[in-house]
Amino acid sequence: MMTSLTRTLTVFAVAIAIAMPFAANASDTLVKKEQYSGFLKDYSQLKEEKDAKGDKVMRYISPKLTSGKYSKVMIDRVEFYPAPHPDKNVDSATLDQIRDYFDQALRQKIGEKTTVVDQAGPGVVRMRVALTAVAAETAALKAYQYIPIALIVQGVKGAAGARAKNAELCTELEVLDSQSGERIGAVVKKGTGTEVKKVKEGEDKGEKMVALDNVKPILDNWAQLAADFAGKNLRPR
Repeated sequence: MMTSLTRTLTVFAVAIAIAMPFAANASDTLVKKEQYSGFLKDYSQLKEEKDAKGDKVMRYISPKLTSGKYSKVMIDRVEFYPAPHPDKNVDSATLDQIRDYFDQALRQKIGEKTTVVDQAGPGVVRMRVALTAVAAETAALKAYQYIPIALIVQGVKGAAGARAKNAELCTELEVLDSQSGERIGAVVKKGTGTEVKKVKEGEDKGEKMVALDNVKPILDNWAQLAADFAGKNLRPR
């Protein structure tokens, strides 16, 4: 006969087994090939590596970038790719807030490490950055669910019932020689932010709604990583 302690341990073991796949998904920072947006045009040079914080990332770095030739960076305005389509889970104002916050964070953090300029020239790299997929999800999205910038909320339920949804965001970044246009670096990465809360008022009461605060931790992290990358590979100002 199963004792009370044995039953407790068995239930605990099953709970851990159920939770493990979700924990793995939450910490996954790699973007799958079928989730690439097309912003970079060419993804063949990307290889799985680890960034400064130890997270997995798809990245390419040319020896030309690390040669010491470059000392300044020109940053294109952050964009959504493809163009966003607001829906009941997010409005245009929130999309604008997310893009503008990331754009400002990048310029501020990178400006602390190296010189930011607004024109191409000798020794200047051009940085192109796009936010390419946003969702509110717990389990990994299937390929057909990865609608770039749809900011959709999936009604996923785990074995233990309804699960909290965390904001998920992807980015693609490209570094070019500002004069020749030659690509000398590229990064594709995914991040998970905070839990998406339900809307308390309005027509969509009870729905999940992605907000800027849900993705701020991701954007701050990426801005700092980009700044550290620039500080490491560009000559000091």
